[in-house]
Amino acid sequence: MASSSLKHEVNISKDLESSCDYTLLITGVTGNGKSSFCNFLSCSNTAFATSNGFASVTSKSAAAIITMQGKRVKLIDTPGFCDDYETEEEHMKEFGEALVLAAKGVNAIGLVISA
Repeated sequence: MASSSLKHEVNISKDLESSCDYTLLITGVTGNGKSSFCNFLSCSNTAFATSNGFASVTSKSAAAIITMQGKRVKLIDTPGFCDDYETEEEHMKEFGEALVLAAKGVNAIGLVISA
């Protein structure tokens, strides 16, 4: 049986105006690892700010475009739900800002949950 391994190169870009093949919006409860998941997908520890615990770090939506297997994917990291530092109204306003980053639509929504 032949063995094959999946290899890919990931390039990170902050040029958010360029076209993408896919847009992935990441959401979930504060402290569940949304930014860490985005860093995992981008093969980076620094593309998205993270904390060492359950504290809220992402107060504004952030995005980066990565290239995986020739496809350009816009990752959008959103502030977490159930954040003690924002009112529900402030959170919904910021979630609206995340949708502005996805002006051409969202292909998938990733919900990060804690096991």
